[in-house]
Amino acid sequence: MMTPGHDSYPTPMVPPHPCQHEGDISVLNAALAEIKDTLRDLKDLLASNAALEEQAIITRNSLKEINERLRSVELEQARSKGNSKWMDRIVWAITSAALGLLLGMASGKLAI
Repeated sequence: MMTPGHDSYPTPMVPPHPCQHEGDISVLNAALAEIKDTLRDLKDLLASNAALEEQAIITRNSLKEINERLRSVELEQARSKGNSKWMDRIVWAITSAALGLLLGMASGKLAI
């Protein structure tokens, strides 16, 4: 009860706001939005990286196959050269003899 002569009433008690940290929540929501955007970008980068890695694997396999084929061609070439060395020697012997005869006839020292 109020005593007579007091014109002032006590200040009514204001209940606290249901969300005293509303400003903090808006900052957190903004941070979450940025994190979501970053995660989307990372997802895109990971997908791109996976595609590039797949292409790199395909390229490595192709290079291995090309290298194997090149080695087999080199080995085959070396074998065939080894087999045809005698033919090269015969051709060089005939060529040398023919050139010797021509040079000898040209100098007049060789009479046939």
